[in-house]
Amino acid sequence: MCALIYVLLCITACGAVRGPLARPAAGPVRGLARDFTMFLGVPYGKIQEGDYFIDALPYPTFTEEFQATKEPVKCPQHNKRGFEGDIHCLNLNVYTPNNITPNSKLPVMVYIHGGGFSEGDGNLRSYSPKLLVKKNVIVVTINYRVGLHGFLCLPYLGVSNQGLKDQQLALKWIKNNIAAFGGDDDNITLFGHSAGSISIDIHLLYGQDDLFNKAILQSGNLVSPILHRDVEDDEFIRGVGWYGVLSEVFWTTDMSVKRTSTMVIQTKKRKFQPCIDGEFITEKPKNTNFRNKRIMIGNTNKEMYFFYKNTTDYTSKYEEFLNYSFTGIESTDVESFKTFYSTGNTKDDAVRFGTDIAFSYPLERSVRYYLDNRATVFRYLFSYDGERNYVKIRDNIIGEGATHGDELGYLFGLRLKLFKLPLDVQDHRMISFMTTAWTNFAKYGEPTPKGSSLPSWPKYEKNNKYLLNIGSEIQVLKDPFSNCIAFLDDFYNQHGANSTGTTGIDLKLNNADNFLRQFFVILLGSVFH
Repeated sequence: MCALIYVLLCITACGAVRGPLARPAAGPVRGLARDFTMFLGVPYGKIQEGDYFIDALPYPTFTEEFQATKEPVKCPQHNKRGFEGDIHCLNLNVYTPNNITPNSKLPVMVYIHGGGFSEGDGNLRSYSPKLLVKKNVIVVTINYRVGLHGFLCLPYLGVSNQGLKDQQLALKWIKNNIAAFGGDDDNITLFGHSAGSISIDIHLLYGQDDLFNKAILQSGNLVSPILHRDVEDDEFIRGVGWYGVLSEVFWTTDMSVKRTSTMVIQTKKRKFQPCIDGEFITEKPKNTNFRNKRIMIGNTNKEMYFFYKNTTDYTSKYEEFLNYSFTGIESTDVESFKTFYSTGNTKDDAVRFGTDIAFSYPLERSVRYYLDNRATVFRYLFSYDGERNYVKIRDNIIGEGATHGDELGYLFGLRLKLFKLPLDVQDHRMISFMTTAWTNFAKYGEPTPKGSSLPSWPKYEKNNKYLLNIGSEIQVLKDPFSNCIAFLDDFYNQHGANSTGTTGIDLKLNNADNFLRQFFVILLGSVFH
């Protein structure tokens, strides 16, 4: 095993200051030292030339210093700016405090970005780790294939869930190399938002158990709704004229030689997602013992503001979701939801309905599975409404509370030009709480360990359903969703047999979860950010 060498400032013969040098097993890597130390765009995987859709290979060992000093490329994607990216994009960024030593063994936090499995990146411009690194942890962000190249599902050609396989390859690289950057390879925490959070849930259920120790899931968990497809991928690619014959010969001579940008643009309206391929993801989870896993999980209190931002007819959402997801739905069924959620505020009622069904209830079902399999769980609800609520400010969303992605503004340096400066006192306190709780969990397996100055945050258990409401006032709530969960449980028990969609993953849940699968197809059509 390579000896750990970390040179904070190397002076050349000419007297020029050079960046920090790390010597992991992967080979020597030269970075930058600013407010914190950064190693940018370190390659962990190699796309096989001539076939961009199959499993990547581990990146060869560096024989010379790799200059990790530039913002890396994104993976191919189509977003508001049009096409961007390059297929040779399997890289990661390592961020450390400036004052660490080879023996520091700092906790490692690996962030998996969201973007609906269709877009996004883990680069410095998107997710500055400055706020977290200040808490004396190492942060790693990764880029993985998205959209067509990451989640085209043709298992019989060896093509499926490539983005998830990329993530796993990155986790292996981190496990094998992070010690050379001052990290503790036996204390690795995955954290992610939305599609990144769903990815982490998949790694919990199907991944290699020894690649990480703890997980933080923010506004996204599996419960299999995303695995339903209205049109299978082989039928879809015939539809865009890519196939004449389904064969490996045709695949290698047609698909693989098409220009990456052309293919991405042709499929920009298609939402590629993880699929049950019988290999990486199977009908039943591979991992059923979470005794040594600690999980922190939660969502915002008004998730659906983001998904409803272009909506004016809120009352139609009830009927739309129910009719899409069930056969034989009666008007009385729709009215039962409207009545249950009615407070007289049509918009707020619809937002609570969507948030409960798409986030809070699926989260509860997943937590039941974690607890049944001996995991330790901490649950939160983020309801804080401040000047750094990222998505509300970015998208000019009006309404009280927090929507999908708002908590990210209190964890990362995200496009600071959007935020008011100087910081409001309450926002400063929220940043302090969030970054401390998140890094405490990475360090100790508890967000508020004994002796912490933070408010107490008890575990979430079957008979003691405590969660922490992170709002203007931080307080412990006991079973705050009991009424809606009882209502939804009852509704699904009555109507689950009429739900549409595939069987999906067996998490020991009832047939009513088909409803959730269908519902998430609608949400993912709006793209998880």
